[in-house]
Formats: sequence, C-alpha cells, structure tokens
Amino acid sequence: MNVVASTLGGTAGIVLASAVLTMVVATTVLVVNDQRRRRSVRWRVAQFVADPGDALATVAKAAPSGRDGGRPQEQPTPESRVRNLLAPEVEIAGIDVSSARIVLLTLAGSALLGLVVALILGTPWGLASGLLGPLGTRAYVSARVRRTRKTFVEQLPDNLDVVSSALRAGHSIVGALSVTVEAADEPSRSELGRALADEQLGVPLDAALHVVAQRMQNRDLEQVAFVARLQREAGTNAAEVIDQVSENIRNRMELLRMVRTLTAQGRMARWIVSLLPVGLFLAMYSINRDYLRPLWETTGGKLAMVVAALMVVTGSLIIKRIVEIEV
Repeated sequence: MNVVASTLGGTAGIVLASAVLTMVVATTVLVVNDQRRRRSVRWRVAQFVADPGDALATVAKAAPSGRDGGRPQEQPTPESRVRNLLAPEVEIAGIDVSSARIVLLTLAGSALLGLVVALILGTPWGLASGLLGPLGTRAYVSARVRRTRKTFVEQLPDNLDVVSSALRAGHSIVGALSVTVEAADEPSRSELGRALADEQLGVPLDAALHVVAQRMQNRDLEQVAFVARLQREAGTNAAEVIDQVSENIRNRMELLRMVRTLTAQGRMARWIVSLLPVGLFLAMYSINRDYLRPLWETTGGKLAMVVAALMVVTGSLIIKRIVEIEV
C-alpha cells in the first residue's frame, strides 16, 4: 500500500487500491448469487424459449387496439432494464456468464490494469489504461455476436430450402420448421427451436419468428414471418415465396462477397494507418524512454498526445465509412 501511495500520490493510491479490493469482494458475492439464480425455474425455462415479453410485445404491436382484453401491461423494473440492455448480446454470443458478472469482472479488471500500468510507468497517467477493459470486453462480445449472426445468415438459405421441401411434401409451416430444426446446425437449431417453443406456448408463429429475426438482425427471416402470418390469416402458397426468399439471400451473399473482395485493400489500409502510430510510439518508448518523456510531463506534450489520438481515431472512422458498403 505504501508503494502505491508513493507512486500515485498518497490518498489517490490508497483509494484506488481500496476500490480494487471492493471490486474483488463484490465479484465474489455476485458469483454466489448468480449460481443461486441459475437454479431457478425461470432461468432454466429461459434457456429454451425466447423472452416472453419480447414475443408478447410483438403481438401487442401487431394486434388492433382493444384485442388484448384490457390486460394490464407489466411495468419494467430497473433490474429488468439493465438485464435487457446487456443480457441479449451475451446470450446470442453464447457466453455462459451472466451480464452482471461480466460488468463487475470488467470493472475489477480495468481497475487492476490501470493500477499495474501506473505502477510500471511510475505516473498516474497510467490509470487511463483502465479504459481498455470495457473497450476490450465490448469488442469481444460484439465479435462473438457478429460471428453468430453471420453463421445464421449463411445457414438460412439451406434451412429455407428444407422448409420449402417439407411444405411441398404436405407439412404445415410449423411442421416444416420442426423438420428443419431437427436437421439444422447451430445457431440455427437453437434460434428456430426457440420460435417453435414459443409457438407451442401459445405465441403466434409469425410473432415468434419476428423475435428471432430481431435477435439475429435478419430482414429475410422477417419475410418468412410475414409469410407465416399470411398463411395463418388468409392462406397462401408459402413454398414458392420461401424459395424466392432463399434465392434472394444467395444473390445478396454473392454480392456481399464481391464487395468485400473489392474493399479488402481499403480495410487493410485502415488497420495499418490506425496501428502504425501506436506501434511506433511503443517501439520508441522501449528504445529511448527519456526521448518521449516530455509528452506526458509537459502541457504541450499532453495536448499533442490528445490531438494525435483524436486524429488517428477520426481517420480510422472515416476510412471505415468509406469501405463499408451496405448490401
């Protein structure tokens, strides 16, 4: 504690060390509470069906006013708001850790990282490295979510072909989806299985598919949900429509691959331009630390570092907007 205080400046070092210890204790308590929550019936059922609130909200939006029978709407609690903000992406990413535990682990890791870097560099400015904790966690979860959604999109045309074939064989659309789920791979099996489980619990199939489409951010599945609603209300030749949706998905995927090939050079240039200043700074810091010392010991140097960081981030975002083309 004395080393921390002498390095970071008395009271600030003691407060930071106390914060790290508090985070560790809070994380331990959260782990115990999370294990207790995982034994509840609500948590176990939620592993196999979508959030009933999402599906029922979709039905309420689609239904005319007055058809809900005047049932009172459940008011969200602050705890549910936090869970709804964090839990869906963690669940889609396939991470078997609660969102609350991830938040506390990130905070504890960020505080610890900032303290270690500040001790190594011998300057309180090292505490700023703690910001990398939330950014790293967010990047990891987002990457897992994007990979899951990309895999779902790639599997969707083949799954729709199975649905179309089952419809032509005489199955209903619910039976066709059941056949598809039995033969599908992850994540399609889990996501479409949720829609079927919701349908068996009384949620209309189109509303259940719409919830899955929102989870996967897939416009094509919304068309399948619309087909299911048309067949339920008026009857339609769903097989031909689903065949057309499958063909459109394949054409879009082919166009997307061509666009990514043509923009590969620009995406590579973005990473080179963004990481080159950071790599050069680290190389010069390891070779001659005293040469760069004015950057964090003088006001002009601090201002130059802030301006340089803003310019690198701005340039990276501009290149990203140029090379990313919506298909």
